Amino acid sequence: MKKKSELHKIFVISLLVLTFLLMQLIVPWAWINDETVYVLMADSLTKRGVYTIENEYDGSPQFIIHASTAVDGRLLPVPPPMYPILYGLQYMFLGVYGLQLTNLFAHILTVYLIYLFGKKLFDENTGYVAGSIYALSTFTTIYSIEIWPHSLSILLTFAPTYLILFSKNPYHHIFAGLLAGSAFGLRYTNLIHAGITMLYVIYTYRKIFRSILPYFFGLGFSTLIILIFNQTIYGSFLHTGYGDASIAATTSYRFTNLFFGAFIFVAIINRKHIIKWLDEKFWRRFIAYAFFIIVFCAIVFFTGMVSTPLKLLYSELIDFSFNAQYNMLWSKRALLQSSPILILAFFGVGKVKNKEIKYLFTAYVAAQTLFIAGMDYGDGSMRHMRYLLEIVPYLALFAAPQLMWELKKYKP
Repeated sequence: MKKKSELHKIFVISLLVLTFLLMQLIVPWAWINDETVYVLMADSLTKRGVYTIENEYDGSPQFIIHASTAVDGRLLPVPPPMYPILYGLQYMFLGVYGLQLTNLFAHILTVYLIYLFGKKLFDENTGYVAGSIYALSTFTTIYSIEIWPHSLSILLTFAPTYLILFSKNPYHHIFAGLLAGSAFGLRYTNLIHAGITMLYVIYTYRKIFRSILPYFFGLGFSTLIILIFNQTIYGSFLHTGYGDASIAATTSYRFTNLFFGAFIFVAIINRKHIIKWLDEKFWRRFIAYAFFIIVFCAIVFFTGMVSTPLKLLYSELIDFSFNAQYNMLWSKRALLQSSPILILAFFGVGKVKNKEIKYLFTAYVAAQTLFIAGMDYGDGSMRHMRYLLEIVPYLALFAAPQLMWELKKYKP
């Protein structure tokens, strides 16, 4: 057995201290309606074995709180169904405190996983720095002591990436698929992450078909459980609590942004081949340039497809106060405002030597960021920075080597 380094011991001790300190900050209380609904979800399933959250509901509208919906005389939760399944046992024994403790442990495990990631991609020192950046200087920490499922969601999207990249064991890939599907059951938006991972698996094992199956099996099995829940609750496999809309309806308006983002990403990767193909014939260049100019002008002058998403992206990533709809009653910042050190990630991406891993991580970040651009909801809302939480581990991993490089320049 390989002996652990002194740095590893220091890191583990630091995590234990961080766990103890964060535990002191836990207040077993639901602060907003969303958290109340999550508590009721866990309470209903563990005590009555049902998914409904009637809470003495008698059809009166005052019982319908935010994040709940009335369907056929029943009061149902809006969030996806996996929360009470993953948190139920902890709630049964520890109540609300158990829900928050689950998030805390998920946060700590994510920090440790970032350390292992950095160690494998770069070296142990970089892993230590990446884990420290994530744990101490990002807005993910607050969710580790709250009831929201975001901390566990981050772990369930990040861990499959680690297993797929660094293990060839098919059982590990099955487990990765199970985790990815469970993440989808916590937040439907995690389907983006699972889909990108699926494409990576197909590309990596395209010549060995049987090696593709384990991840697909795990992902399919856990996703099937979610669909069965939806069938039981809403009478349809694809229906959700979001206004009784289907999974497709709740995500379709974002597909345009993701499509254009994927198109641009693929074009950048294959730019040399595209340029060579265009240079071979004048008519190819002429048609390509004309098409680009026509489409660009149509988008800019006749739709809000560019201006609105760009404004939302700027608001979520750089500055909330820029947006006219900013009316928060408390102090809240955009992603790079809250964690300026993550700006280094844009420079540190070049430090990742493995091109496939670099493109995979960039795809995660780009897809999730473009998803934010489609969250206007028609009212100019831009207070959805929590939808960027799942990409923060990758930004920390990108930022760490750049930070170390910057510090070495000033080393006496």
